[in-house]
Amino acid sequence: MDASGNPVMDSSNSVFGDSSSDVGGSRKSSRSGDSLHAPRAEEPAWGSSLGVSVHTGFPNPAADRRLRGLDLNELLIKQPNSTFMFRIRGQEGTTQGIFDGDLAVVDRAANPRPSDFVLWHDGEHFKLSRPARMTEGAVQWGVITAVIHQYR
Repeated sequence: MDASGNPVMDSSNSVFGDSSSDVGGSRKSSRSGDSLHAPRAEEPAWGSSLGVSVHTGFPNPAADRRLRGLDLNELLIKQPNSTFMFRIRGQEGTTQGIFDGDLAVVDRAANPRPSDFVLWHDGEHFKLSRPARMTEGAVQWGVITAVIHQYR
């Protein structure tokens, strides 16, 4: 250890002051007669006092519990009780990147902004447009929050 208490590594010894190695919280010494034992309190695990982590070997993604699978419901649906999916039919939305066969995620509880697309009903058919372009007497059904376009 240096004067400030940080571990020092040179060619003759390890951070523990002998030719041992720290693997998975246990310490194995290469000196004869020593047995496996945990590091003493005055012997910090490598990197712990330096504020760095030491990674050894190939990482196992299955062991990393912080990683979660991609959940499209969580990503696309903010209010599950008021969200529905519609299949788009027609060519009216192609200039806006909405194509025939796309899936529209529609939230009935969301308040539309002027730039949103809304799904509305004119008495006969459902239609898709900006709120300002709805025809008079039309009933707004919901706000389109996402569009899923499948390539195959």
